[in-house]
Amino acid sequence: MPVSIGVLREVAEDEARVALPDGAYAGAGATLASREATLGAQVVVSVGWPDGAAASALDHGQALLGLLDPWNHPEELVATWCDTSRRRPVIRR
Repeated sequence: MPVSIGVLREVAEDEARVALPDGAYAGAGATLASREATLGAQVVVSVGWPDGAAASALDHGQALLGLLDPWNHPEELVATWCDTSRRRPVIRR
């Protein structure tokens, strides 16, 4: 069964780690898609922590892969993945 993998384009101005031209991805067999379609993939890959809009677009059942560095981004971790309406954080379902 095929798995859809979406690789987010890096939006930081000084970021160059995924700065391959679109043609290189297409030449390797990738399908270029909109940001919305990329965020709808079963597996989403990000170089670093996704921006707020991207993080909030993720849904239950998706996998997020990247260098997320949770120890240096605890607020983002809680805001994206935890239900803070309870006394202690619980992973969203």
